[in-house]
Amino acid sequence: PSKRYSRCPIAFLTSVEVDALLAAPDLTTWSGRRDRALLMLAVQTGLRAAELAGLRCEDIALGVGAHVRCEGKGRKCRCTPLGKDTVGVLRAWMRERQGRPDEPLFPTTRGTALSHDALQYMLDKHLPVACRRCPSLARKRVTPHVLRHTLAMDLLHHGADQTLIALWLGHE
Repeated sequence: PSKRYSRCPIAFLTSVEVDALLAAPDLTTWSGRRDRALLMLAVQTGLRAAELAGLRCEDIALGVGAHVRCEGKGRKCRCTPLGKDTVGVLRAWMRERQGRPDEPLFPTTRGTALSHDALQYMLDKHLPVACRRCPSLARKRVTPHVLRHTLAMDLLHHGADQTLIALWLGHE
């Protein structure tokens, strides 16, 4: 028989909390504009931390049918559509970034790809600012994976089928 254990509820952010987090980066700085573009992409696509860190400039298509291509777990490739707001922010970021197709989409100040720890550091840096706007964030531990759960719960609340959500997130 399967073991009995209590499951913790899945951590995710509400739309108000997401808005506060997206408004937190300082858009007058290069890193703030990078962080906002990264956060918008993470919340809208539900990419894993490794997938976000591994994105190259060539993985983003911003024309008709805008999407992001990524290679996930098990070398599975998938395309995830992008919304208008995210396309606008990414277009501005890529114009500013002016990277070659094989360079990281979201580089460090030295031009290398962000690590998983750098992603968490970036979230931890913006959370205090977001908490001032939305105090409920102070009670939550926000990680890149929580942003993934946020997309899944948003799709579920809008009536998406669980199998579609699993495919969107790159599950079997």
